[in-house]
Amino acid sequence: MSFKEAARTSILSRRWRYLWMFTSGTLEFEDMDSATGSKIKWKELKARVNRVLKLHQGPSVDSFVIRIRHARPRLSGVNSWIHFAMQKEVKRFDLDLQVCERSYCRYKFPSIDKLLPHTHEVKPVFGSLRSLRLVYVHIKDEVVQHFLASCPYLEQLCIRASYITKNLQVVDPLPNLRVMEISECCQIQSLKVSAMNLVSFTYNGKKIRMLFKKIPNVSELSLGGGFCQSFMCEPNKHSSYSVQPVKLTLNLATAIPRREILAPLDLPQLQSLKRLELNIVSQVGRSLLFFASLVKVSPFLHEFRIKISYKVDQPWYVISNVMMFPEVLIADSVCHKNLKKVEVSGFIGCPSDVSFVLHLFKVAPSVEMFVIDTQSEYYEQELWDCLSMCDWEGDPCICSRNPGKMFDVQTGARTTVKAKKRAKRLELCSSKKTTLVIK
Repeated sequence: MSFKEAARTSILSRRWRYLWMFTSGTLEFEDMDSATGSKIKWKELKARVNRVLKLHQGPSVDSFVIRIRHARPRLSGVNSWIHFAMQKEVKRFDLDLQVCERSYCRYKFPSIDKLLPHTHEVKPVFGSLRSLRLVYVHIKDEVVQHFLASCPYLEQLCIRASYITKNLQVVDPLPNLRVMEISECCQIQSLKVSAMNLVSFTYNGKKIRMLFKKIPNVSELSLGGGFCQSFMCEPNKHSSYSVQPVKLTLNLATAIPRREILAPLDLPQLQSLKRLELNIVSQVGRSLLFFASLVKVSPFLHEFRIKISYKVDQPWYVISNVMMFPEVLIADSVCHKNLKKVEVSGFIGCPSDVSFVLHLFKVAPSVEMFVIDTQSEYYEQELWDCLSMCDWEGDPCICSRNPGKMFDVQTGARTTVKAKKRAKRLELCSSKKTTLVIK
């Protein structure tokens, strides 16, 4: 049973009053009361954690999880929690200090010198560890390497938003490593991965020197940020591993630079891909047809999902250093024979996503299930007002030269009900074999 369930048994009998102290299950703490939904202040949370750790008498703990999302940690005392996890031979250690988007966490994971004196000489640091997840915890390269070398049972490794991680080498012998994630590490410069048994790999961040060697079993790949942009626009640099994944997730939250789009584009051939998921942040009116071309280069694709998050901070034609994806890139599309399910989320009924859906109908006429989800945060945003927001010292912007025409055409529906009506009109264009579901 969980730690909370074990603690509740103390009221059932005097003999059971202290049994919860010997639990070897999960110790999980967070700064949000699950019962009332209220936030817990850092001082109170720290006292609660220290009290439980002091009373715990069991020889081991399977899982030790701490998530701080609201309280502002003073960071004093966190080192003692890490030493507790080491002493209890924890198998899963999760330290999440993502307080909030605007708060900068300055906590640094202890150095190797500080870790070693607190362990028995015959036992490696975290020798029983199977899963390590550090979020907004700054950890040096040498400490990560020490974990990899001294944790033979490690199966999952996640390092997210570490500002001092720069050059990592995740190389065999790592007999049990199956899942790995390196994300949002703004100072990272290079990453070398050579792990025979690695199955799932996630990287979200800037374009870096990425070297893959001996990763024959990687079937799930997730990419984001500038590196994701490179994967799509510079396929020759990723050909050594792009043919492997069965499931591919691409997270693109930035516009593609003009120079990348105008360059000759030869998309990676995704010969093994069966499931493709795209999470796109785009300005209203920007063409999405570029992403449909990924279906074309995935001949064995079975399921395709795309989630579109529209922003109306300014229309695409106001931005000077980017441009929409040109439709000419996907002319003469080949009919896809294996695609069975398509889901488009964030549909608002603007011409760009209507055109995108119609193109998918054409590319894959044999799709059995086509889902259009109209739920979007777009409806809550204020429309771009060119006359008050476009401040140009020279020539007026395109919007002012075409008042009431160009921008009106590119806006989507302002409510879910209206978006559903626009989606409903697409039924006439879908194949008789396709079941169209509108949410």
